[in-house]
Amino acid sequence: MTPQEPLTIAVIGRSTIIKPPERAVIRVSIETASNDQTEASTTATKTAHLIQSKLNEHTTTNTAYTQRANEITSDSAITHWSMSSISTHSYTPDDSPIPTHEARASFSIKFRDFDTLALLSAELAVIPYVNVGAVEWMLTDATVSSLAAENRVNAARNARERALDYARAFGYESVVPVEVKDSASGLPYTRTASTMRKKQAMAEQLRRAKLAFYPEEIEMTSTVDVKFQAG
Repeated sequence: MTPQEPLTIAVIGRSTIIKPPERAVIRVSIETASNDQTEASTTATKTAHLIQSKLNEHTTTNTAYTQRANEITSDSAITHWSMSSISTHSYTPDDSPIPTHEARASFSIKFRDFDTLALLSAELAVIPYVNVGAVEWMLTDATVSSLAAENRVNAARNARERALDYARAFGYESVVPVEVKDSASGLPYTRTASTMRKKQAMAEQLRRAKLAFYPEEIEMTSTVDVKFQAG
């Protein structure tokens, strides 16, 4: 092959951006059980009201929110929370003729301030009938959109650099893009999620100090398929 012959180079450009999280979401579940259906539902309702009061403690000071949507003002440590309706379920255990009645509900709570996340998670984790799930680390929608655009540009530049490497290896000095195919723009993700300790350990933690969270960095990746004409 001589440098004068046409040469098409097809490459995949890649870009990855890693950022610290800006938001965190925890899911808090309530589950009660009793041989009395009313008691199970009442206990779940009281527990839900207790959680709501604790949320209000962290959102009503110097903030105001819409009761209908639970939308918090922009400077609040908690940016949003929601609660499911209380559901009930009954079953009869194999070893007992008496039916067992369960009542369940769940909360989703989004935090801007991770110190408040640690404090409130520790408080909720020791409440009877309550379980605090894993922490989901997130970026804001605006940041995701901005990083996705930046990733696409970087991926295209990476593709051009790779194509130039191949072109120069065959005696060419430049490349011109002739076809671009958006391959993938990955959603933000973390490699692991932080989880809460058991209630007994959490109770001891509360007596000593508030729980500390170590946020996982968030990774976004983009790839692009590009064909170049070497010249």
